[in-house]
Amino acid sequence: MELRRRPGTGPGVTARRATGRRGVTPRGGCEAATVLQRVQYGAQQGRRTRQPGPRQDVTVRGLDLWGTSLRTGKDSTGVLVEDLNARYVSEYSTLPMPADDELAIEPGEGHIVVSRILDSGVQLLGTGNTLRDSEIGYSAGTGVLVRGSGNTVTNTYIHDIGWMGSYTPGIEINGSDHTVTHNTVRRTGRGSIDVSWQLNGVPFHNNEIAYNDLSEAMRTSRDGSPFYVCCNLDATGTSVDHNIVHDDDGQVG
Repeated sequence: MELRRRPGTGPGVTARRATGRRGVTPRGGCEAATVLQRVQYGAQQGRRTRQPGPRQDVTVRGLDLWGTSLRTGKDSTGVLVEDLNARYVSEYSTLPMPADDELAIEPGEGHIVVSRILDSGVQLLGTGNTLRDSEIGYSAGTGVLVRGSGNTVTNTYIHDIGWMGSYTPGIEINGSDHTVTHNTVRRTGRGSIDVSWQLNGVPFHNNEIAYNDLSEAMRTSRDGSPFYVCCNLDATGTSVDHNIVHDDDGQVG
């Protein structure tokens, strides 16, 4: 099943015939994730519908997003997102305490630092899904959230992220068996890549994090680092190699 650049109508969807790209912009509070659910399911069923369902073996190619974002479902598998151009994916001015059911450990006041990680940015959830050859820019929170298992983010440019200064990074990795390689992450309020055990929990197995270019991190924070891992992880089988870190600001530690 492949969702391509076919002109369409409906809430928040605008076809860009001149460039051959499909664009999604928010109208009346409609979220792109909801719009994409309708478009994907409707394409599978030969019609447009609001009825959601698991996504399997769907390709989303050449999509432009402005002022909204994209999320694969928790039960999705085999979804390929490529040539995505997403700008201003998340905007907010408050940092609420994470809900207790969002945490993998006992609740505590200190967990305010992971506020908004799970509800901002482009979100690659589910199993065996891929984001590649894309550009994600301008988010008050996370750039890309990788969560679930066996997902891949590769050859993607992620920039101008996390200006609220919390733990929201260019790429947040939760779970096991993920591949995060050959990405460029530039200009982040805190970390370029982050693993927050408050959300991840202890298991962090068989992840590959390699050949990423991380620069200009720590622009609004004085406690952290471009590549930040905390605090009690079992990273059996995980490899971190051949990443380059340069031109960072703040007090890196």
